Amino acid sequence: MRILYDHQAFTGSQHGGVSRYFFELIQYLSLQSTVEVEVAAAFSNNEYLKNLRFAKPFSYQSLANNGRANQTFSMFNRLVSKSKISAGNFDVFHPTYYHEYFLKPLKNKPFVITFHDASSEKMGKIYPEIGEHLPAQKAKLLARAAAIIAVSENSRRDIIKYFPEIDPEKIKVVYLGSTIERGQAVLPKGKLPERYVLFVGKRDFYKNFAGMWLGIAEVLRQDVSLHLICAGGGAFTDQEQATFVAAGLLQRVQQLRFETDSELAEIYANAQVFVYPSLNEGFGFTALEALQCGCACALANNSSLPEVGGEAAVYFDPNSPEEIRDAVASVLYDDTLRTQMVQRGYQQASQFSVRRNALETLSIYKSVI
Repeated sequence: MRILYDHQAFTGSQHGGVSRYFFELIQYLSLQSTVEVEVAAAFSNNEYLKNLRFAKPFSYQSLANNGRANQTFSMFNRLVSKSKISAGNFDVFHPTYYHEYFLKPLKNKPFVITFHDASSEKMGKIYPEIGEHLPAQKAKLLARAAAIIAVSENSRRDIIKYFPEIDPEKIKVVYLGSTIERGQAVLPKGKLPERYVLFVGKRDFYKNFAGMWLGIAEVLRQDVSLHLICAGGGAFTDQEQATFVAAGLLQRVQQLRFETDSELAEIYANAQVFVYPSLNEGFGFTALEALQCGCACALANNSSLPEVGGEAAVYFDPNSPEEIRDAVASVLYDDTLRTQMVQRGYQQASQFSVRRNALETLSIYKSVI
């Protein structure tokens, strides 16, 4: 079986859950003797894609933060993808995001699409930057797809709710997995405080960092040895810095870059508690990573997060600073509970694997040929 993936998730994204998901799926399938995979991406700065032995895109790292450059290289990659699609040397096509450029050259070849979440449907009007235009594109692609992969039961329900014209029989739930694990990474001395609450990834829009801060700030004020670490997500904005200064807590909030998964695993493993206050998640990839790395989790009680966290996490209403404060404090100041949560977390995380994700996805590919 020959499977073609396109460039969309890999062009301008150095990290991130979507590109990580496709990288791990592609990597696993590439090792199967009965499968041939190809990624149509000539240019990419994606850190995961660099690890694929058969995908060697040109890097443009010096222009990584240039929006115009990313658009230009995306256009080049689209031409490469169109050429590969038109050649037709594959059995199944799997686009890595929601642009419809491929529909015409694809002709009658089957394609499978992954539905990650309904954030654009739920909050696109509030946050146009996350894709106010996406619902129309998704509707067209979902209707044409031979099969639809939903990354959680919550995502499957969202498809049925927001796209009622789609046949539910086409939707298959395939949970994500992660290969992150603690390795030999040693973070520089002094880089991590002894005790800290952890937030990972982007902080804007529905990720709700500002809402979480209202609860966390109170905990920090009451516990002078506690810090807040924000791993990834870019440097703090001027507005964020001003918020920390106004609270008198600037010196106990740190934005931390990491270079490798093993470094990130160490950041998870040394945290007192990982907090995920997002208003909507199709799967909640960083929650799974935290569980795998032995980090106790306090999660928003919405969307897919209870599916990922199960009974291994404590939950809170992400719109309530008081509930965020109380949930975090319940983990911070109860060593017995935190130890139990870590053990439950390992058990919960074992239910999600890249192998299972890949084999179930491969079964879907075979069903549409």
